[in-house]
Amino acid sequence: MYAALFSRDQWLDALAKRGADFSLQDDSGADAEQLARRQGRNELAERLSGLVKEGRSVEESAQR
Repeated sequence: MYAALFSRDQWLDALAKRGADFSLQDDSGADAEQLARRQGRNELAERLSGLVKEGRSVEESAQR
């Protein structure tokens, strides 16, 4: 979640490659996609949404 909140795309990619669960939620109920949207990172949020659905890395989803 820290990686999404602070726009660390490379960290997100590394986590995805290691099987991170981006659907986990923080204490307020927000997941990584929602945190990215709150920061105005809608493109990243869309990629995170795809990761949750398809299990791909951030980098792979950006290439589409």
